[in-house]
Amino acid sequence: MSRYYISAPVDEIELAADVASAVAEMRESIPGSAALRDLARDRGLDFATMFFYQALRSAPLHRAFIDAVDSQPIEVDRSPVGAKILIVPALFYSNYPEAGADASLAGHIAQNCGFAVERIPIKSVGTIAENAAIINRFLEKEQAEKIWIFSVSKGTADFRVFLQKFSDCPA
Repeated sequence: MSRYYISAPVDEIELAADVASAVAEMRESIPGSAALRDLARDRGLDFATMFFYQALRSAPLHRAFIDAVDSQPIEVDRSPVGAKILIVPALFYSNYPEAGADASLAGHIAQNCGFAVERIPIKSVGTIAENAAIINRFLEKEQAEKIWIFSVSKGTADFRVFLQKFSDCPA
């Protein structure tokens, strides 16, 4: 299979956890370019990039500055209790999953944040009208009290046509 991207989309929180033990072995030193090249070859570019980022953050030389930045307050919004995210994927989402058009990365992150997540099973190469009808049938059966729609690329057009054609849908 051809590669369309350097690497597939990744969950950076999960990646950071995977990298942490390798960074701890560095004992607060910063890796050189040869070590980073080896990591990129052996573990992938995303792993090597996260490794370098975490090594910089843990190095004593940069710690005071990073601690000052990290001490700044962060406003955090919380997800609504009981909300469910329904994903409307993009064109070719099942044909080229490595492109991320199925929004599985966003869905995985949303699940880690406590959301229930489900992908609406539209046709990967369906017409907008076909997919709007599938969305309608799916939402007619949906039981969640609160839903958020997360649409990707052409999935947004599919959902827009659903809203126009099926405005009486109870969901």
